Amino acid sequence: MKASDLKFWKILGAIFSLLIFASLISPFLKPGFFAGHDTIIHFIYISKFTDALSQGQFPVRWIDWNVPGFNHPVFNFYQPGFFYLFSFYKELGFSNQFSIHSLSLIIWLASSGFMYLFLRRHFSLFPALLGSILYTFAPYHILDIFVRSAFPEFSAIAVLPGVFWAIKAAYDSGKGYWYCLLAIFLSLVLIFHPPTLLMFSPIIVLYIIILSLENKDKRFFIQSIIALISGLGLTSFFILPAFVEQKYIQTLYLREGFYDFKNHFVCLSQLIIPFWDYGTTQVDCTDGISFQVGLMNWFMALAVLLFLGVKWFKKFKEDLSSIVDFTTTNIDYYLILLFISFFFISLYMTTAIALPLWENLPYLAYIQYPWRFLIVAVFSSSFLGAFLLSRIKIPPLMLIIYVVSVLLIILAYGSYLKPIKYLDETEVDFKTWEFKPGFWQAENFVPEPGYLPKWTEVLPGPQDRPIKEIGFFIPSEITSSNLNVATDSATLKSSSLKAHEKSYSLEINKPSIVQFYTHFYPGWKLIINRKEVIPSYENMYGFMRVLLEPGKYEASIKFQNTPLRSVANLATISFAFVAISFIFLFNKKENGKAL
Repeated sequence: MKASDLKFWKILGAIFSLLIFASLISPFLKPGFFAGHDTIIHFIYISKFTDALSQGQFPVRWIDWNVPGFNHPVFNFYQPGFFYLFSFYKELGFSNQFSIHSLSLIIWLASSGFMYLFLRRHFSLFPALLGSILYTFAPYHILDIFVRSAFPEFSAIAVLPGVFWAIKAAYDSGKGYWYCLLAIFLSLVLIFHPPTLLMFSPIIVLYIIILSLENKDKRFFIQSIIALISGLGLTSFFILPAFVEQKYIQTLYLREGFYDFKNHFVCLSQLIIPFWDYGTTQVDCTDGISFQVGLMNWFMALAVLLFLGVKWFKKFKEDLSSIVDFTTTNIDYYLILLFISFFFISLYMTTAIALPLWENLPYLAYIQYPWRFLIVAVFSSSFLGAFLLSRIKIPPLMLIIYVVSVLLIILAYGSYLKPIKYLDETEVDFKTWEFKPGFWQAENFVPEPGYLPKWTEVLPGPQDRPIKEIGFFIPSEITSSNLNVATDSATLKSSSLKAHEKSYSLEINKPSIVQFYTHFYPGWKLIINRKEVIPSYENMYGFMRVLLEPGKYEASIKFQNTPLRSVANLATISFAFVAISFIFLFNKKENGKAL
């Protein structure tokens, strides 16, 4: 084929690919927003996080809730990345509805772009595009946004291919800025969704080792590991407090009941049989949600096994050698073994057969859902699909197989590209993120108990919820539970309320216990008339209390950094300078000159 003809078909194939990716846009053009499992909780998080950030809390750790007395340090532990991303994106001036729609679409398209860029480092145009489409349209990817509304995980698996792209680009070019990007991409995956990084950590390290062994490049290996460590260091502001301060919250609730991994294993038939619905997970195999790998992703993995089998039998290889290139470099061979191995390892991890590993490997329980390993299978099969297409020797045949494969992908998965329903303005006010009464009983949504301070035994019930942010009690009348006792012993003259700082002007007529409807947690400081006072918090709700004599008072409670959080914030800044230094220090040298 002439070079001009080949260029024409490449352009035509690229246009065809853009049209396929454009099909993602349609679901985001409809009014309202799609309803998923976590839509309510994430809309609440978005609302309260952006409020806290706009009030001057940075980094955001503590948020208020929709009612007084419901507040907690959720973002000291729960991945904050998506909520920072949304908050900064919202600063562009878009409406809430447009922001959440367009940002979700951008994240999805970014996953396509990063996967393509990674695969393009290994393969030619059409194999890279095929792998990107396999990744983008995989059932689990669609499930994450249209069924689960799992924005943090959805964001992490968008950036994840960027980690591999940066590693391969650093290997190919030796340029220091790729190591800087590697640190940044790794940190983004971690603050978007730590379980995703936990699942992919072995693959990332093994990928670096395989590349290093190809040319016995110790320098590349050492610099890559330093970049990975720096990426972890960039997240110090979040990961250090989240790790060390777990003793101050009720982490047991994050690993038991619904969140117990034993309740979320997948049956083998669910991995294979095409099925799509919008229900929830169940203990047995009657889940109302799809856990399929996807027929085309299965095909790619099994076809690679067939490829390896034919490669090992000389007779069959000779018969097909005019069409299929069976020659592989060491690096190709090892990478195929890496991804085909982790394809099946990841599926093994989703099933109850892997229970001993789940029970004994440290921190694995924090992944919570074994079926999250499906994203590892999707990533691996996408690489395998790109590899398979790259083995076709005849360019026109490669293009035909590419087009047919893409059409089969759309045929297999295209019907999933829609939510069960769209929320409209009768159900949620998109300007304030407030849900209308009765919608999914949104008024009964409460903070997750796993992120509540350990001193908070229970939350106030519907009949006991405080009306204001502060209450007054005569000492002889207060109990461990009363919250709304009327008294004229004190008066609230004025108040200024932020998530991390609340100020009150008080007039006390009789000796009174002032109860702040904020749960105690290390970092809260109570200031009365410019002097720090140690509050009491030994009540079932863990609210802070102080006894005041008659008089006028200026009182405030402020959420401040503990020494650990200050060190963690400083560590993030320090590692940012370290990552930037890679641009100047990590350039490969040859004959004493930087390449």
